[in-house]
Amino acid sequence: MIDLVAVQRACNMLAKRAGLRVEYVTEQMFCTEPGGRLIVQRPSVSWNESQLRIWRNAVCHEIGHWLPEVRDIFPLLVKKKINTSDVFGACLNVVDDIRNDRNRCNVYPGTRQDKVFTTEYLMSANWIPMIVKGDGNREFPNRIINTMVCASVGVLAYDDAPLHKTFSSVRTVLDDEQKAWIDTMLKAGWFDRWYALDTAEKEWQFCKDILKEVFKMPDSEVDQMADQKGQPDDGGGDESDGGGEAEADDDDTGDSDGDGEKESKSKKKVINKNIVTVKYEEMLGQKSHDKKRKVIAGIHIDYNGYAEGRYDPHTPDSTKIGMAEELSPHPGQDYQVRWIENSIEQSNVDTIANKARRFLQTETRKHYNCNQREGKLDTRKLTRIVTHDKNSSLAPAIFKQTAQKAALDTCVSVLVDCSGSMEHEQKYPLAVAAAWGMVEICETLRIPIEVAAFSEYGPSNNYHIILKEFARKVTKETMIDRGGRAANLMHSNADADNILIAYNRILQRREPKKLIMVMSDGSPASRRGDCMTFTKQVVKNIEKDHYVDIMGVGILDSNVRLIYSNNRVIDTAEQIPESLIEILKANVMVKK
Repeated sequence: MIDLVAVQRACNMLAKRAGLRVEYVTEQMFCTEPGGRLIVQRPSVSWNESQLRIWRNAVCHEIGHWLPEVRDIFPLLVKKKINTSDVFGACLNVVDDIRNDRNRCNVYPGTRQDKVFTTEYLMSANWIPMIVKGDGNREFPNRIINTMVCASVGVLAYDDAPLHKTFSSVRTVLDDEQKAWIDTMLKAGWFDRWYALDTAEKEWQFCKDILKEVFKMPDSEVDQMADQKGQPDDGGGDESDGGGEAEADDDDTGDSDGDGEKESKSKKKVINKNIVTVKYEEMLGQKSHDKKRKVIAGIHIDYNGYAEGRYDPHTPDSTKIGMAEELSPHPGQDYQVRWIENSIEQSNVDTIANKARRFLQTETRKHYNCNQREGKLDTRKLTRIVTHDKNSSLAPAIFKQTAQKAALDTCVSVLVDCSGSMEHEQKYPLAVAAAWGMVEICETLRIPIEVAAFSEYGPSNNYHIILKEFARKVTKETMIDRGGRAANLMHSNADADNILIAYNRILQRREPKKLIMVMSDGSPASRRGDCMTFTKQVVKNIEKDHYVDIMGVGILDSNVRLIYSNNRVIDTAEQIPESLIEILKANVMVKK
């Protein structure tokens, strides 16, 4: 019988090393999702050894794509806007799978035998019958992809001699034109060149060259598929990446190991007008704090029932992320700085650290549950040994157990609405004062925190203004200065776009509990369309995914209740300390 506990433990361990979290499902599925989630079919005790080996190889193949040595394929797909559903993208997938398999077998040598077995099995059981039947080998693009799959087995045989026989078997079922392509590749050294590829950029160039020189595709057609940056989107709309950077999933048509059972890959893109995948890896603007767990993160926004074309999300080209001094070189207006200073003074947030410290001492103090029948001996209850009913089958309750305690393994991201409607003596300054209060709390409790203001200065300029970075401390004077500088850029507010940026930035953190706080005085307002509905969609998906907690803090306004399930309204500066402590109690503590 299969030891499912050991199998899943090994899977979880390998995934964790690659920065992935495993989620088991009943469906036949192997894919990676935004946020570093690896979705795999749950193994069954009824499986035989062959089924288990195929499953293990599929899992290790997916994990392999996220190892640092081969992860450069993701930025290239984003940079070139490559569509992996066309012939170029599919060929690039097949070519990259060879490098992935070679690398992960070097990193984890124990996976090599499963790779060889799976390739032999799936080629003979799935791929060869499909070619013989002929239905999947008629269209020109499919014929090219099938030839590349056949060739990939030959390249794999460079490291694994048993696959030479598999390559010969696969080659015999190809038609004359496909065999001629294979012969050309062998004689002209294409296999050797393929085997030597060690970067995504070289793979990209290899695919361009082989499609032009071996398969004789028109140069202009290949060049267009190879670099679609600046090309008009097909279908007019939401199938493109809403943030200019899309990575979604597609059928694994050209997997080098014949892994036809996989339905999708993280580096693939679904052409579906009802789904937009917003990816901001080029916009993150910070180094990973945990090199072992560096992930390319994002979030799927479901547009079912949402009017197409109502909102055009910002892209990296229209978004600027940076420190306040970089994005707003001139100091803030005197009145803005004075308002912020007054709000901080009126709110008395400087004393909030002591309240937070007392709260921490109370929450983390060791407590015991007494009157237990096992655990640590409670000397105060020893008299029960004498008074205990000897005829009772129960042991005397003379033990105590440590109660579950709380810890602060948390990080926080605060977003401050910097729109024109916030330009009021009791609004924007109140939000900055509240943000400074959170900084005081978090630094006292050693909780990493980032604070950013956001403003849309015209339809083509979305500013994400960093007031405090995760890794650096900030003084009150610096916070006031940066808040004043950010106020120079006040205009509209594209809440959803900046929430997505904060979401991607905080996902890089290794703390298990993550919280985004959005401080705003009203509804989202963007010149790019219906930002209110788009913001609701983004927040709904974040709340549903449960990777990051999100809450809205209304500044003299209760509109946050229409967007965020978790919300709180602050009406005066004097309410800030008490409100922040309540937020701390409800959202920051992690039960161990």
